[in-house]
Amino acid sequence: MHSTAVLAKDRFDAISSIGYLSGYDVSDPEAHGSDVFYHRKNRVSAVASIVQHLANVSDYRPAEKSLDIDPASFTRFFGKLVQFPAFKKTEHQIVRLSLKGPVDQLVEEIQYILKDVIDPVEDYPVDPQIAENFRRLLPRYLQNKDQNFWLLNQVAIQKVRYFDKLRIELTRVTLWIKENKKTSLAYIPEQEATLSRDVFTVDTEWITEHAEELAKKIETVNVEQALSGLTTKAPRREGFVDDRSLCEMVEEEEEEEEEYAFFGRSRFNLQKLRI
Repeated sequence: MHSTAVLAKDRFDAISSIGYLSGYDVSDPEAHGSDVFYHRKNRVSAVASIVQHLANVSDYRPAEKSLDIDPASFTRFFGKLVQFPAFKKTEHQIVRLSLKGPVDQLVEEIQYILKDVIDPVEDYPVDPQIAENFRRLLPRYLQNKDQNFWLLNQVAIQKVRYFDKLRIELTRVTLWIKENKKTSLAYIPEQEATLSRDVFTVDTEWITEHAEELAKKIETVNVEQALSGLTTKAPRREGFVDDRSLCEMVEEEEEEEEEYAFFGRSRFNLQKLRI
């Protein structure tokens, strides 16, 4: 079994990211400049524009750089979110994930934590799609054989219907991903992974008060553009999976390692097999 996947600054081999809107967006698609930040109906577009801007100035560009993104850029992006005056961090959790291999089990564990372990805020019901989105962050193949320790990052903008309330939720999973030696398919080995979650409540009044200033500094984009910019694009050959398991070969892989040990190979070589 792999050791626990601990969230360590800037040490990820690969980062896979997705942007997601949880809730409703009634923003005017024709609005530009200060109108985006000033008018209440454009709240979601305003927040999306700010988040996209903070990602860009941090050089956190998943859509452009795919898995080649510099892990330090995510650290900078997170720091920019913390520092932005209209975003107040109101929740922070770190929870262990006991993974057995199947992707379904990973999704179920995340869903269980979000629904039953972390107390959901009454105004923000748990969106099951947040857990489901992690399927899309997993690789079918390892583009680089050295990319074993992964950060799966989801940036969700949450808007509750009928209420002028917004928040930003960053949910991350750090875990090991291995390659099956026979099929070259990636899979999740049994391990203790880590789920980290931070929630930022949006001060919409501050955004309204500073609409003119924000419009001078931040290029406004629609919500779809912002979410697309925060989403890792699948490499040409190494497509990402949606609904298939990465770990169908886990038992076979483990049996191979046991057989390798049984026939008298050195402990050093066996350890190399386990990464």
